[in-house]
Amino acid sequence: MTNPYEHRPDIPANELQHVELWKYFESRGASVKDTMFNVVTWIVGFAAVILGFIIKETISLETDSLVVSKPFTLFVLSAAGMLVVVYARVLIGDFGDHINRNFDRADRARDKSKSLLEILDIDQVDPNKTVVPPKICKYILRVVWAFGIVFLLGVLVAVVKFISRAPC
Repeated sequence: MTNPYEHRPDIPANELQHVELWKYFESRGASVKDTMFNVVTWIVGFAAVILGFIIKETISLETDSLVVSKPFTLFVLSAAGMLVVVYARVLIGDFGDHINRNFDRADRARDKSKSLLEILDIDQVDPNKTVVPPKICKYILRVVWAFGIVFLLGVLVAVVKFISRAPC
């Protein structure tokens, strides 16, 4: 694999301002984390709206038990909710990669013996090292997966309703 930075001239370690690079990558990682949190908050809010609409439109509370009055609507909305959850999961993974990359570059910038290309080189990561997403990603994923489980249950309940109504 070719180095994506090979067309750029390297700046030797003795000519770099490592503290400034470290501060830049630290602030960039924190900024990406904040952006992820804002974007995923909107997506989780949208999932909550879908869930509220499901409860309002498809579940009848007229009797002592919960009755699904509109199984097709439940199926469609739950499937849409699952797509939102999958989208949120993809975004969280992508943001997590960017967060880790910026903080890894900040760590490399603290080592004053590295040149600019060594700091920027994304292939510096040990291939045997397991990539661990930032803690904030893990916490947000728990919320997203909780919504995913609820939407999956909605799809399953709708399918069971369809099957139970089908003539034999």
